[in-house]
Amino acid sequence: MDYLDEIKNNFKYLIERKVLSHAYLFFGGNERDRDSIYSFAMSLAHFLERNDFAVTGQPLVEVQVIEKKGETIGIDAMRDMRYFLYQQPVFASRRTVVVRDAEALTPEAQNAILKIAEEPPAQALMLLIARNEENLYGTLRSRLQRIYFRAVPQEEGEGKRYAAAPSLFDEAAYEDMLDVSLEAALLTLMKDPLANWKQMKVLLHRLTLMKQFTTNKKLQVRAMRQHLR
Repeated sequence: MDYLDEIKNNFKYLIERKVLSHAYLFFGGNERDRDSIYSFAMSLAHFLERNDFAVTGQPLVEVQVIEKKGETIGIDAMRDMRYFLYQQPVFASRRTVVVRDAEALTPEAQNAILKIAEEPPAQALMLLIARNEENLYGTLRSRLQRIYFRAVPQEEGEGKRYAAAPSLFDEAAYEDMLDVSLEAALLTLMKDPLANWKQMKVLLHRLTLMKQFTTNKKLQVRAMRQHLR
């Protein structure tokens, strides 16, 4: 089963049991994966309104998409979002707001989302999309259920690279493949997130360091072995 199908089935489970959270952060992937993560967010909104993950050409009534204008997403967009979320839905169980490029949220905009997330209306669902979760304030991240999307290999060349990714604890692993190995380990831990949340937190932190900064990947892996074994 494709890992996106696993995430989709997990959301179906939450929706069917009426335990869906009010706010999620979709993060991870490479720059080229941003559109696919956005497409997944829209398919989730489509499922809530039309009970089908397959997106059709028909417009959705209970969905609002917020995108940056210029370089940022400011407080005015948050006022529109708040008004939208506090309206009662007609065709779906939730009114869904999808925030693309959440890294572009200004400090005022992040604080506005935080206030909604602290006391969300029952019918609200916020889906934020960011490449790197560390670009959002910690207080806001703490109010969001975080869903990690791994990088999707390019059609040529990288498919075999993912299939051949070395074990996380393989001393002979090539340095340029260690980040792939970490992502594979993360997917394994996500099969039981409640039991593995501490290990996932460490792993996500190390992945962020490797993607955001120039770090020694082998040293990063060695530093976390004691946490993950």
